[in-house]
Amino acid sequence: MNDKELEYTILTMVKMKCNLYSLRAANVPNKDIIRVLQQSIDKRILKQTANGVVLIDYFYWRKLGNQLKKKGLYRYVMPEHFYKQEKMNLDEIYIPLHIRKE
Repeated sequence: MNDKELEYTILTMVKMKCNLYSLRAANVPNKDIIRVLQQSIDKRILKQTANGVVLIDYFYWRKLGNQLKKKGLYRYVMPEHFYKQEKMNLDEIYIPLHIRKE
């Protein structure tokens, strides 16, 4: 995932008040998440309040979505590679030879 996709994903998650732990589950390093959040706060795209972080520059979020060709409902959908699992080797799959009926 490149920086623009990660930035758009994080901005969307902040906008929708989602949990950023799903990025950790997708093996995105903490340092990348923190870096993008800090850059967005420095650019005044996000604002840190007493209740958390909020998106204040909706125009930038839409512009970034247009650059990544996110339209309609797909602007809110996370990239599918977050939910893909690695393929297993056929040797790792156990298939029983006989089914016992009791």
